[in-house]
Amino acid sequence: MTRGVSDTITVMTAKVAAGAGNKILVEDFRHITASIDLADSPNMTIKCVGSIANDAPDFEAAQSASNPYDFLQLIDLQDGNSIDGDTGITVAGSADNRTVNVNTDGLKWISFRITTRSAGNATVKVKGFDR
Repeated sequence: MTRGVSDTITVMTAKVAAGAGNKILVEDFRHITASIDLADSPNMTIKCVGSIANDAPDFEAAQSASNPYDFLQLIDLQDGNSIDGDTGITVAGSADNRTVNVNTDGLKWISFRITTRSAGNATVKVKGFDR
Protein backbone atom coordinates (compact mmCIF):
# COMPACT_ATOMS: atom_id res chain seq x y z
CA MET A 1 0.00 0.00 0.00
CA THR A 2 1.45 3.36 -0.98
CA ARG A 3 1.58 6.19 1.45
CA GLY A 4 -0.25 9.33 0.35
CA VAL A 5 1.90 12.40 0.67
CA SER A 6 1.35 16.07 -0.10
CA ASP A 7 3.68 18.41 -1.89
CA THR A 8 5.69 20.69 0.36
CA ILE A 9 3.43 23.54 1.51
CA THR A 10 4.89 26.90 2.57
CA VAL A 11 3.47 28.32 5.80
CA MET A 12 5.79 31.35 5.92
CA THR A 13 8.91 32.54 4.11
CA ALA A 14 11.57 34.65 5.90
CA LYS A 15 8.86 36.20 8.10
CA VAL A 16 10.30 39.08 10.11
CA ALA A 17 7.36 40.06 12.33
CA ALA A 18 5.23 38.50 15.01
CA GLY A 19 2.10 36.86 13.65
CA ALA A 20 0.80 33.74 11.94
CA GLY A 21 1.66 32.28 8.56
CA ASN A 22 -0.67 30.74 5.98
CA LYS A 23 -3.49 28.54 7.23
CA ILE A 24 -3.07 24.95 6.08
CA LEU A 25 -6.01 22.55 5.66
CA VAL A 26 -4.82 19.26 7.20
CA GLU A 27 -7.97 17.18 7.73
CA ASP A 28 -6.96 14.69 5.00
CA PHE A 29 -3.61 13.94 6.65
CA ARG A 30 -2.82 11.83 9.68
CA HIS A 31 0.71 13.21 10.10
CA ILE A 32 2.32 16.56 9.35
CA THR A 33 6.09 17.01 9.29
CA ALA A 34 7.42 20.55 9.40
CA SER A 35 10.78 22.10 8.60
CA ILE A 36 11.37 25.25 10.67
CA ASP A 37 14.31 27.45 9.65
CA LEU A 38 15.21 30.28 12.04
CA ALA A 39 17.85 32.55 10.50
CA ASP A 40 19.71 35.89 10.63
CA SER A 41 20.64 35.86 14.35
CA PRO A 42 17.07 35.07 15.39
CA ASN A 43 15.62 36.10 18.74
CA MET A 44 12.10 34.74 18.68
CA THR A 45 9.55 32.17 19.79
CA ILE A 46 7.56 30.23 17.22
CA LYS A 47 4.60 27.96 17.97
CA CYS A 48 2.30 25.67 16.00
CA VAL A 49 -1.42 26.42 16.21
CA GLY A 50 -4.35 24.23 15.23
CA SER A 51 -8.12 24.03 15.24
CA ILE A 52 -11.03 21.67 14.58
CA ALA A 53 -13.30 24.57 13.52
CA ASN A 54 -15.09 24.27 10.17
CA ASP A 55 -14.00 27.78 9.20
CA ALA A 56 -10.35 28.72 9.62
CA PRO A 57 -9.84 30.69 12.84
CA ASP A 58 -7.87 33.91 13.11
CA PHE A 59 -4.69 32.52 14.62
CA GLU A 60 -3.50 36.05 15.47
CA ALA A 61 -6.61 37.01 17.48
CA ALA A 62 -7.38 35.86 21.02
CA GLN A 63 -8.63 32.33 21.55
CA SER A 64 -12.37 32.22 22.28
CA ALA A 65 -15.51 30.12 21.76
CA SER A 66 -16.03 31.86 18.41
CA ASN A 67 -12.30 31.70 17.48
CA PRO A 68 -11.26 28.25 18.72
CA TYR A 69 -7.64 27.13 18.42
CA ASP A 70 -4.80 25.96 20.62
CA PHE A 71 -1.02 25.74 20.61
CA LEU A 72 0.09 22.24 19.56
CA GLN A 73 2.73 19.88 20.90
CA LEU A 74 5.58 19.10 18.52
CA ILE A 75 7.96 16.14 18.47
CA ASP A 76 11.56 17.04 17.55
CA LEU A 77 12.79 14.47 15.03
CA GLN A 78 16.42 15.06 16.03
CA ASP A 79 16.06 13.60 19.52
CA GLY A 80 12.42 12.55 19.94
CA ASN A 81 11.75 15.11 22.67
CA SER A 82 8.37 16.77 22.88
CA ILE A 83 8.02 20.54 22.67
CA ASP A 84 5.10 21.85 24.69
CA GLY A 85 2.66 23.79 22.53
CA ASP A 86 2.37 26.67 24.97
CA THR A 87 6.18 26.94 25.14
CA GLY A 88 7.07 26.57 21.46
CA ILE A 89 10.60 26.85 20.08
CA THR A 90 12.66 29.74 21.42
CA VAL A 91 15.99 30.83 19.94
CA ALA A 92 18.29 33.58 21.17
CA GLY A 93 20.84 34.70 18.59
CA SER A 94 21.84 31.39 16.98
CA ALA A 95 20.34 30.16 13.74
CA ASP A 96 18.53 26.84 14.03
CA ASN A 97 16.73 24.40 11.77
CA ARG A 98 14.27 21.96 13.29
CA THR A 99 12.35 19.11 11.73
CA VAL A 100 9.30 18.23 13.80
CA ASN A 101 6.14 16.16 13.70
CA VAL A 102 2.84 17.84 14.50
CA ASN A 103 0.09 15.77 16.10
CA THR A 104 -2.86 16.62 13.85
CA ASP A 105 -5.30 13.88 14.92
CA GLY A 106 -8.78 15.30 14.34
CA LEU A 107 -7.60 18.79 13.37
CA LYS A 108 -8.82 20.69 10.33
CA TRP A 109 -6.43 23.69 10.30
CA ILE A 110 -2.85 24.41 11.36
CA SER A 111 -0.40 27.26 11.04
CA PHE A 112 2.74 28.48 12.74
CA ARG A 113 2.85 31.72 14.68
CA ILE A 114 5.76 33.88 15.79
CA THR A 115 4.63 35.04 19.23
CA THR A 116 7.66 37.16 20.17
CA ARG A 117 10.45 38.49 17.98
CA SER A 118 13.22 41.06 18.20
CA ALA A 119 15.52 39.84 15.39
CA GLY A 120 15.87 37.31 12.60
CA ASN A 121 13.35 35.56 10.39
CA ALA A 122 11.44 32.30 10.17
CA THR A 123 10.62 30.03 7.25
CA VAL A 124 8.26 27.09 7.79
CA LYS A 125 7.31 24.40 5.28
CA VAL A 126 5.11 21.37 5.94
CA LYS A 127 4.36 18.06 4.28
CA GLY A 128 1.30 15.89 4.97
CA PHE A 129 1.09 12.09 5.11
CA ASP A 130 -2.13 10.07 5.20
CA ARG A 131 -0.66 6.97 6.91
